[in-house]
Order: sequence, then C-alpha cells, then structure tokens
Amino acid sequence: MDVALINGLFVRMVGPQTGRSLILLHALADSSLAFQPLFDTPLADRFRLVAVDLAGFGASPRQEHVRGMAEHAEAIAGLARSLALSGPVGLVAHSVASMIAVEVVPHLGERFSGLLSIEGNLTAEDAYLSGRAADFDDADSFKQHFVDHIWTMAQTHAVMQRYFVAAVLADPVAMWQMGRDARRLSVGDAPGRAYQRVRPSLYYWSPASTPETTARWIAHSKLEQRQFTNASHWPMIDQPAETAEAISAFFDRM
Repeated sequence: MDVALINGLFVRMVGPQTGRSLILLHALADSSLAFQPLFDTPLADRFRLVAVDLAGFGASPRQEHVRGMAEHAEAIAGLARSLALSGPVGLVAHSVASMIAVEVVPHLGERFSGLLSIEGNLTAEDAYLSGRAADFDDADSFKQHFVDHIWTMAQTHAVMQRYFVAAVLADPVAMWQMGRDARRLSVGDAPGRAYQRVRPSLYYWSPASTPETTARWIAHSKLEQRQFTNASHWPMIDQPAETAEAISAFFDRM
C-alpha cells in the first residue's frame, strides 16, 4: 500500500499503477480506513484503488476554502488531476459522500467511468444524522452531540466502535460545515434526483439499514440497484469480498 499527502489530502493507494482507477470517498466523520478491507480483495488486483481522507477527516487537515459538497468535489477533482491517473476513473462513495461524488462527475469529463453509491443520500431522511449539524450554532457542540450518539450506538453495534474513533479524530468545523450543507441540499428527494442524472451508476443498499422513506423512493425510481443482506451501513467492512465483487461486476461492464 502506498500513502501520500497530495494537495492537502491524505490518500491510501493500492493496485496497478496504470489502467482503471477507483476513487473511494468516505462518509461524514469517517476516514479512508472504512475502505481498507477492500485492499485485501481481488478488486485491488484489477483496479488502482485510491481511498481519500476528505479535508478535515482522518489524516487530512481541514482546508479553510473546503466547506460544502461543491468544494469537497473540487478538491477531489484536483486530486485526480494531480495523481495523473492513466485510465478511466470511477467513483465509489459511501453515505453522504455520494452527494460529493455527484458533484465530482462533471469535473472528470470523458474519463468518468461510473459511480457506485453505497447507501448514498437520496432523500431528506438520509441526512437524519449528518443534517443535525444545522440544529447547532457552533461546531464543537455539534461534534459532541454526534460522538455521544455514536458512542451510545457502539455499545450494541460493534461496527460503530471503529466509526466512533474516526469521529473523535474528525475536525469539528469540517463536520459541522458538511452536515449543514447536507441538510441544505436535502430538500425532499433533491439528492436522489441529482443522483439519477449520473450515468452509469449503481445504488448498493440494504432495506435493513435504509430509512423507509428512501426505500419507498427507490421502489418507485428507475435506479439501477443491487441489494445486500446481513451487513450494516458499512458493507465494505462487514462483507469486503461480497462488496468487492459487486463493485467489480459493475465497473467491468464499462
């Protein structure tokens, strides 16, 4: 595995130096470590995997000019240019990062090969946790509320223990700004309608970890989708082999 700090973004990379690449984008208050289990699957033999710590998360310092989804998308687009990836570039985005990925697509132009969204935001209900940032007047209060909530969940859900550590390390201002922007952009099904305009795309989800409002929206949409079972909101951690296969099957069609 290679690691680097590029344009202020910490990245973990594995796989062939040339050919197809996948940029992996984590959820609010998480880090690129959420995707590391995929590094030990056959996916890493066939694609260059570039797992990014978004600005203010993981090992990436907060950048004053990177606040909302659009600015995060510009930072990712700049990273792609700086890496000079040689072939088609696909995006794999988890949770709220799917809103960032949608914004990245136009920057990639003809090099864009597809977006696989892992339970990405489609309706206002999907911002039920990140969007709470809009209810707080300062970043520190929001972060304390957020990590307290995750700590409570970690007592009964083992997967949340890793997420708690990531959230504790996240920059409070970066969390607050991203969460507030998620709420601002999540009126009705606005995120879903924006996602629908991206082609090709695949929505990877489980009814067990998806709000009912979103599940109903998916049922009436024309999204290309694939369901998983017996995993949490982090299937790449719970089921790395199965998730890697789903990712590979989607991008192999391009």
